[in-house]
Amino acid sequence: MRLFCWLIGTILLSGCGVQVFRPRVVVDPNDAREITDQDIQKAFKARPQLRLPATLALYEMGPRDKALPRHMKKLRGVRAVYEVPSLLVEGPRPDSPHRRSMASHGRQVVISLKKLRLLSARARSDVLVLSSTTVVRDIQPNWLLAFAPLLVSNLVLPMHHVQVTVQREVLVLDVRNGYLYEHYKVKRKAKKRFVLLLGLAATYKRLEDRLRDQLRGQTLKQLRAFLARPQNRRVI
Repeated sequence: MRLFCWLIGTILLSGCGVQVFRPRVVVDPNDAREITDQDIQKAFKARPQLRLPATLALYEMGPRDKALPRHMKKLRGVRAVYEVPSLLVEGPRPDSPHRRSMASHGRQVVISLKKLRLLSARARSDVLVLSSTTVVRDIQPNWLLAFAPLLVSNLVLPMHHVQVTVQREVLVLDVRNGYLYEHYKVKRKAKKRFVLLLGLAATYKRLEDRLRDQLRGQTLKQLRAFLARPQNRRVI
């Protein structure tokens, strides 16, 4: 009887709740030093100095969108796209592809914004595009859970509703003087009702892929508007 109760409890608890996957990498807000009045004055004096065509440096904190750099290269006013190597920023990472980019717990890696600008400058990039993605998986039981005591029903009845939320935050900075051109957040949600326990992983992947496509389109729209904005051009 105890074994039966433990088995039922394991099945119920494993299929409910919320998982939040944040980027394993975060930008150091202190930048490893004290900010002085001179730094503040330099920030006020910084001006837009975009020259077209421009080379964009891209660094993604979180899961990589492999199609994003390819589409960025097609934008009008873009000469090339340089993907900043994660090895130079974060150092060696675990073998698991999922743990490499996202983590629901564990130690985070703190990186320097100035280091990202320096690596971008070494590749002769004009603009740094910094992207951070967070994924939230929410799974809730439905009325079919009433049949859970029948063990076989967990394999054949879709007892769960699934919702995935993906949020992307993007910074667009000038590599030379750190001028902040753009800062925006985009959030998208997708739902799937009546999902089998054995089909959860595949459902998560489908929903996240769909949301990634939507976020990519929004990111490209924002970058297209940024490149076309006259006030971002170099002041002579």
